[in-house]
Amino acid sequence: GVIAGSRGSVLTSYYLDRRLAVAWVVGYNEAVTLRRLPTDAAELGKLRNSMLDSMKRHDPRWRKTAAELYDKLITPVEDLWPVAESHAPVGIAPFSVLHGLPFQALVRRDQYAVDRYSFFYVPSLRSYPRMLELAARRSRVGPTIAYGLNDPPQKLTRGEDEALKVASKGFGFVRDQATLASFREHLSAAAVLHVSSRAEVDEINPLATSFRLSDGLLRVSD
Repeated sequence: GVIAGSRGSVLTSYYLDRRLAVAWVVGYNEAVTLRRLPTDAAELGKLRNSMLDSMKRHDPRWRKTAAELYDKLITPVEDLWPVAESHAPVGIAPFSVLHGLPFQALVRRDQYAVDRYSFFYVPSLRSYPRMLELAARRSRVGPTIAYGLNDPPQKLTRGEDEALKVASKGFGFVRDQATLASFREHLSAAAVLHVSSRAEVDEINPLATSFRLSDGLLRVSD
């Protein structure tokens, strides 16, 4: 199929608001199943922040929070996922406070989720077919192309150096050369495309998330 079956993966997309949380799973045969989750946006936000803060402080109690998140986000849909420990690909389309949450670090019975599944992330279910289309068109032997733009007021001072280092055997565009026109020109030819510039994340509409280039904003939807 176009969405999931063509890559042998299962996709799970989440939606949250103040009263409920739901997940819908697109299976191998593109059948869509909707499940209500035993939580809401406020609770998930608190758990996410607690887990990430504990991880930064090397506080081992983060594992307890990771287990709670597993029970609320994965357990209700796990019967629709591949057989555990098969390392089959599972795509996650996060929403709102779930952005930045490392699903692979969630815990079930002292076992990390990454030991059970192979995760990848997509901005949304709607964007996934387009991502597959672009991947199929892109040359597998093309160059590495990187774009970098520093933003000192935002304490981003190494973006340009990073881009040039990543593209040491390819093509690096920094400062005034890091333009929207250049990005669009080289997009289809690049085997690896890297951007190190200021990002503006839209947690409600991930496709509106953008990176700043020298002459404007590059949106995911572009």
